[in-house]
Amino acid sequence: MKQELQTVRLNTYNTILQLARKHRAEGLYQMAEDLYKQVIAIARVVNEPEPHLLSAVLYELANYYEFQAKDDQSELLWIELKAYEQYFTSNHYIYVQCVFSLAQLNERRGNLDRSEALYKELLKRQESELGDESLDICPILDQLAAFYCRQGKYNLAEALHLRVLVIKEFYLGTCSPEINYTVDALIDIFKKLTKWRLAEYMMNRQKGILLALHGKDSLCVASCALRLAELQTDTKQINRAIDNLSFAIQVYKNKFGELANPVISLQSKLDTLLICGMEMSFASSESSVYSNDEPITINLDSPNMTLAVPALVTA
Repeated sequence: MKQELQTVRLNTYNTILQLARKHRAEGLYQMAEDLYKQVIAIARVVNEPEPHLLSAVLYELANYYEFQAKDDQSELLWIELKAYEQYFTSNHYIYVQCVFSLAQLNERRGNLDRSEALYKELLKRQESELGDESLDICPILDQLAAFYCRQGKYNLAEALHLRVLVIKEFYLGTCSPEINYTVDALIDIFKKLTKWRLAEYMMNRQKGILLALHGKDSLCVASCALRLAELQTDTKQINRAIDNLSFAIQVYKNKFGELANPVISLQSKLDTLLICGMEMSFASSESSVYSNDEPITINLDSPNMTLAVPALVTA
């Protein structure tokens, strides 16, 4: 009899859950919400060894509230879900989303210490269970780095993204699509920190990645070359800027023709750079804000794995 009752409850749970999902997909949100609450009530009385049925529907309803910007309702469900963290592995999607959502909610409310603590708690658990060089810890490192960027703590974000870069390169190679996100984040951080040489280094890395992935005639490679030329112009590296701008113009010509407006506009910029380069003396034809004869390396022995670079030299 008890087993039969359990079967009836499970069948009812599944039937109502599917109907709730259907109403949600059709935009009938209030009806979906009411059905989700019924499913939760059933899941609370179902006798199971672990709260998987309950956590699954709590997760869906919490996401629904988050989508509706109902922070108070979603917070209650995320907090209840986190109480079941012992039943989840450290990289289970429900547990990870629960921590991320609670951290972001606290950040929006100005509870920055609590938000940071949640990210660090998850990172510590993942490092313990998965290893501190596991590819699976990269999402939490990215989230924590993004949190630091939003607070203007770019030095902390830099160290985390460099750690992600080393991990991804080991597992995925130096030219994988996944690495491009990290490189792009580091470019932005180095610009914020006015570390122009490191920004240029990462932009060259990005150009190489995009070349390997898409080929030299790709517009995304040309766009990267344009941004690189802009940075090199700002740092008085005129010859390098000319090379990258010329490369981008040729790609645009091949795609749109010589009379296309983007080509004409870029050609005008190139003419200006050429005149600027001609006005420089032969001995100092490429003036830079730093010396360029020493290599840039990643110091893997450093706890933060920061880039080791030569001291800047005033132009």
